[in-house]
Amino acid sequence: MRIRFGRLLGITSLFVMLFILFSACEAPAPITAVAVVGDDFVMMQDNPTYTVVISPSSRQGAAVTWRIEAGTGSASISATGVMTPQSPGTVTVVAKAGDIEGTLEVEIVNPITGLILDGPEWIALDGQGTYTYAPTPADATYTAVEWAVLAGTGNATITQQGVVTPIAAGTVTVRLNIDGILATKVVAIIVPVTDVGIGGPAEVPLGGLGTYEKILTPEHADFMDVSWGVEAGTGAATITQEGVLSPVAAGTVTVTLDVDGVTATYPVEIIIPVASVTVTGPESVLPGTAPEYEATVLPEDAKYPAVTWSVVPGTGAATINQAGVLTPTASGMITVVATADGVQGTLEVEIEADDRMLGTPRPPHILATPENTKFIDGVWEKEGILEGLDVEFARQVYDVSFTTQASISPEGVVFKIDNSYDLSRMQYIAIKVTGETDNPAVNPTIGFRLRDFNSGVTLFWDQDTEVEVTEANQWIVFRISARYFLQDADRDLRIVLDPHFTASGNAGSLTIQQVAFFGDAEPVVEPQVLGPFQTAHWAQEPTASPATDEIDGVMVDVTHIEASLTAVSNWWGVPAYVRDDITRYTHITFKVRLLTEGLTANPRLLVTLGDTDLQNISIDRANTTDYTTVTVPIPANLRTEANMWAVRYVQVKVNSATAAAVEYYIYDLKLTGDADPTPIEATRTDLGGPNVPLTGNINYVENGTAVPVPANDDPAHILFSPNDNETLAKLEFGYSKTTGNAAARSGLNGVFVKIQGPAGITINIQQGWGDGWADESQRMFVLDGTVQEIYIMATPRSLVTTGTGWFPFQFNAFLPEEMTDVDIKIYEFAFTAILPEEEPVKQMVIPFSEFVMPVVDLESIVTDGTVVTVMENDPHNHVRAYAISRDLRYMNTLTLELQGEVGTSVTIKLAYGNMFNFDVDYVHTFTSDDVETIVIDITDRDALLASILSVSLFFDIGEHDEPVDFQIFDAYFSGVIPAE
Repeated sequence: MRIRFGRLLGITSLFVMLFILFSACEAPAPITAVAVVGDDFVMMQDNPTYTVVISPSSRQGAAVTWRIEAGTGSASISATGVMTPQSPGTVTVVAKAGDIEGTLEVEIVNPITGLILDGPEWIALDGQGTYTYAPTPADATYTAVEWAVLAGTGNATITQQGVVTPIAAGTVTVRLNIDGILATKVVAIIVPVTDVGIGGPAEVPLGGLGTYEKILTPEHADFMDVSWGVEAGTGAATITQEGVLSPVAAGTVTVTLDVDGVTATYPVEIIIPVASVTVTGPESVLPGTAPEYEATVLPEDAKYPAVTWSVVPGTGAATINQAGVLTPTASGMITVVATADGVQGTLEVEIEADDRMLGTPRPPHILATPENTKFIDGVWEKEGILEGLDVEFARQVYDVSFTTQASISPEGVVFKIDNSYDLSRMQYIAIKVTGETDNPAVNPTIGFRLRDFNSGVTLFWDQDTEVEVTEANQWIVFRISARYFLQDADRDLRIVLDPHFTASGNAGSLTIQQVAFFGDAEPVVEPQVLGPFQTAHWAQEPTASPATDEIDGVMVDVTHIEASLTAVSNWWGVPAYVRDDITRYTHITFKVRLLTEGLTANPRLLVTLGDTDLQNISIDRANTTDYTTVTVPIPANLRTEANMWAVRYVQVKVNSATAAAVEYYIYDLKLTGDADPTPIEATRTDLGGPNVPLTGNINYVENGTAVPVPANDDPAHILFSPNDNETLAKLEFGYSKTTGNAAARSGLNGVFVKIQGPAGITINIQQGWGDGWADESQRMFVLDGTVQEIYIMATPRSLVTTGTGWFPFQFNAFLPEEMTDVDIKIYEFAFTAILPEEEPVKQMVIPFSEFVMPVVDLESIVTDGTVVTVMENDPHNHVRAYAISRDLRYMNTLTLELQGEVGTSVTIKLAYGNMFNFDVDYVHTFTSDDVETIVIDITDRDALLASILSVSLFFDIGEHDEPVDFQIFDAYFSGVIPAE
């Protein structure tokens, strides 16, 4: 059977249509489940869309209704399932299809966008700080919160609750991290104030200001808030927040201070100050009177009306006591000053001159007039060891009493002339004196010197000026030489006056009343002293002048030294004066450049210290471009106590092997060496013993004859006869110091000369053709026709007592012109002992300066009045202090107040320079732990014949463990008269 395709297709379609029709006519399946599909975590700003899955799937197209069930949050949802969040929290999305509901719990979140960290700006080191935060927005939701602290200059820890605990002061950073959002805060960890005080004046005057300061405990505490205040009492005031008090009314007030809650108070008195002081009294007074002055202090109720009197010198001088009684001392203008509470009242007062130096013809061709006279005001002071002299201040004069032991010396009384006086035109100097003697027939004499102590130049020297003893005032006039030094701005001009009798056995007193310069000559402007070198007053050549030279590309000040042929042949020297303790230096150094070209031999520079030759330096004649450094050692025997002040200059002598003129540049001349060198041992022996004659051998005679003359009518002597028409004759005595005569010399310290010759001849006694062995005022003297006994003290004493070898002395006789037939008789010339007269003890105290530590190994030392030393066990450990006074020689007791530990000890040494002068060191052992007073009687008072002495304390801790504290409470010399 055949079936066609077309018919078959139609049949099939029919069956399908029937099937569908049949199926549609069946009942729909029921909905069994509704599932809500969408986001379960929604941001507030989102609008998520939700859908459903309906089971069975045949019902997927069923109608759905939407709603929201609020939980902790809220939202709305549209009919198409689009949700709009309203508040964060949880909500439930409900979808209903038929009778079946499906749900989905959704969390609505509000994310954090910002963070604010809050808490204290600072925390005390011993406290804690709690920190909180505020998110943005305020209702933000978040999950992870993380606290941390970052160390800066300080350190701390933090809990996850935000509690900070400090570890170290400084700054830290507190950090908070919430869901990746960061916040930080810098926090100061401070040292808190535990106590506070107030510093400032206890009294403030009305009209003034008082400034106060806070005193914190601990000293470097940190603080934030400071508040100053003032509470009225009987007075009133205001105060700024800077602590400046302004008085309002007199009386008492209380200053208050609050620092971070810690308070302090400070009582202050507002006082009535002195407003004015008026001085009344005579405005013109005479010498020798005692005028009284009064002071009126206003207002009358001032707190401090007490008056202190003083005098400001002008052209005149005076003193005034605290009762207002004036004592005139020099004519001219002064100012009387009364001071009360810091306020001064003044009154100009004229002290009238009691006379004028008119007439007085010495020399006769010039008279002093009021127009050309300058009266000089000043103070006469003791100088050196005054043998047989006692100086006391009396009225406006100085009374100088002297005994038969008063000898010619370089010392006496000194008058310092102030540099404010213009003396450039002056030609003469005069002193006014009167006096009295035990024997009126014998007049005293005066050794008078006018000297510039800065340059060492003597402007006038006269050993024997006779003073006529009268009750009337007498002016003695001297002509001034080397007048350039009158105008030197750096001058140190002084008169040294030595009153004495010469072999007369007399005694008496002089009254020195006034000093005056007069004259009217053109100033001497040609400098004699320039640069670091100084041309001595005896030298016309060489010249020393300032110059500059280029050294290493820099212009440097140098000294130009020019020695002529004459200067070379006579070995003139150019000195530079030493103004320091020579014992502290070991070398002389300078730099020199030769300027003279074409010399045929090397020139030389002879370096001397004082009059002692040190080294003759050869200068390379081929080198005229470079500087050569010269270093000359100072022998130990010149760095001794005796030479400390005697060696006053370094001298450079220029010379050439070919006797040619030479020129140099010299600069950087200085003394160098150890500032605390090893002490040079010095031994001292007592003075005394018979003279040791020096006249045994006549070694040399120049311009004259010398013969021994046996005793006849005269005692035996050397007859020294200079040739006629000679101005200088010389005689040399040869003497050998040997070990055999050392014992005889051991107690001697100078030279004795017994001599007679025509008046007017000047004798200068040299040793080895040098002058440095003794002071000029002793080794140079003028013959007066009588038998004279001259004592010359050696400087230093070791020249006499130590050493062996040839030791010549030269007598140089300077004769006035046209003097003939001269015979000089030398009766005795010998080493001798010049014994000082024991000086009285004065009731006074000379304290030591602060202690210093010249030796290391001191752990600490305080010099604010009480010295505390922590010592290691080293025998060289010591501290040192100095006493400086011209009155040291009057002392006889050394007192110290020390504190150590039982069993420790201290060795006490007294020293002059670096030489310890106690023959036996004084050792004190501490017997307690308390302050102990040590009193040492100084029986050998020769050790005190100085103007500066040091005491050194060498501590020994014994068996004690290191370290040991020693305390020095006081140290002083005193003059305590021993009990009979």
